[in-house]
Amino acid sequence: MVDTLTGPLAPYARRGARKGTPSEMSPLAARLVLLDGMPRDRRQFVAGRMCAESARIPVEIVSRRDMPGEVPRTWIRDHA
Repeated sequence: MVDTLTGPLAPYARRGARKGTPSEMSPLAARLVLLDGMPRDRRQFVAGRMCAESARIPVEIVSRRDMPGEVPRTWIRDHA
């Protein structure tokens, strides 16, 4: 997933995936990428609850082979 990113956050995501340690997204990046278009009170609510997380998650190899059938699944297909 990280290899498909473009734009200003691409280098940030790649560096984080290589580094492998949890880090917080900068407030500016969060506002531009995650909180764009939200009313001010909602942005403040969400921004106040952000925390460090591993940037390695998008590069981890996973298998759903043994996932129980009753676990709901959703796929989003990009037609780009």
